[in-house]
Amino acid sequence: MKEQRTYFQGEIRATGDGLIHGKISYGTLSQDFGGFTEIVNRGAFDDSINSGKEIFALWGHDANQPLGSTRNGSFTLRDKADGPHFTIKPADTTAGRDALKLVKSGVVIGCSFGFNCIVKESPIKGRPL
Repeated sequence: MKEQRTYFQGEIRATGDGLIHGKISYGTLSQDFGGFTEIVNRGAFDDSINSGKEIFALWGHDANQPLGSTRNGSFTLRDKADGPHFTIKPADTTAGRDALKLVKSGVVIGCSFGFNCIVKESPIKGRPL
């Protein structure tokens, strides 16, 4: 099952060298998702970061508008005590140029992330844990 969250309190900024830097803060409430909020706990990204699998930075959760990839080094993701920090070197594409300009100008001030839920079953067959 794929989940997408629209906004977590965090930091995002663009630098003069064409990079976008940001982080998601651990222990901070998300926006209200229609009656509930979420908190990202330390360790939530460990499996993804340590798996060696490719992770993408996407513009607007759109797989057709990638900004960077861990495979080619244009997207780096590092877990630190206060949350996962990332750097994106957007490609010279329309999405990449737009993202850089919008972040640099302060129009885009936050970021979101998508994730896949791993559902584990309880010892009682067919019942989620």
